[in-house]
Amino acid sequence: LSFFSTRFTSRITLNGTNHVHQNGSTMTTPDAPQILSLLQRLLADKFDIPKESASPETRLTELGLDSMLVLDVLLEVEDELGVKLDDLAIPRNATLADVIAVIQRNLAP
Repeated sequence: LSFFSTRFTSRITLNGTNHVHQNGSTMTTPDAPQILSLLQRLLADKFDIPKESASPETRLTELGLDSMLVLDVLLEVEDELGVKLDDLAIPRNATLADVIAVIQRNLAP
């Protein structure tokens, strides 16, 4: 993914603690419901997918998302959260819960 972007990386920990970015700003790590809400908003904005259609149990294929579209969404997540997601390993036939887990795994220390 590094060839897609030259975004700065961040030091992140979980559970609502503050984080210091390389640019000196601080933020609180989002929890799973906040990440789901972000994903729902991005899916609605980019692909006109209704929020109620995008639950954690929803398979990405049910939403019409292939691997390139998921990558596009993850790049948007990077922009929204101001972080670099390095580990993007998503299982086959993934759900939104799997995507949330990938994001959380990247935000872990």
